[in-house]
Amino acid sequence: MRRLALTICLATALLSGAVGVLAQETTPPATPTPAPTLRSPFLVVDQEALFANSAYGQRVTADIETESRLLAEENRRLEAELSAEERDLTERRPTLDPEEFRQLADDFDARVTQIRTEQDAKARALTERGDMERRRFLSAAVPILGQIMRDVGAGAIFDQRSVFLSDDRLDITDRAIEAINMTIGDGTGQLLTAPEPLDPATPDPAAPSDN
Repeated sequence: MRRLALTICLATALLSGAVGVLAQETTPPATPTPAPTLRSPFLVVDQEALFANSAYGQRVTADIETESRLLAEENRRLEAELSAEERDLTERRPTLDPEEFRQLADDFDARVTQIRTEQDAKARALTERGDMERRRFLSAAVPILGQIMRDVGAGAIFDQRSVFLSDDRLDITDRAIEAINMTIGDGTGQLLTAPEPLDPATPDPAAPSDN
């Protein structure tokens, strides 16, 4: 009779700023002049920070962490119960008919396998929920990012991970987070459309670029 093994392997930058210069002569200090807005055909956003630092992303992360902790506690409880049952069955073995013991042992192993399958499915569901919530968030963020892009006259927004070097003023992550928070908040009560599943041949826009 094999030993039970219930293990569940479960599945976060502020970059922009303006510097003012203060006069240090005997003349009255001058008012700092904000750095001019950089005009560029493209902008940069940090997708990871966009989700992680948004009210929506923080709510989703907290929810999944809570459910993950509850799942881990459930796993420990089940493991303790099954361990006790296994010990009891082993201690009773000398008093049982071999055929009866074999049947009880087979039933126990089948139940262990079923519980492991069910708990693994719960862990996968949590991971899949996190992925879906991220995709739902990015889908809701696209029109907001598009409006920012149009407001500054840019023609494209690149993920920070795909840009080798850029001026910090091109990064709109903080501005986008503020706009997203004002629009959808933490997502509670919002009917955000779930995006269609990706075709296996289509790269996930949220995945890191190999370039």
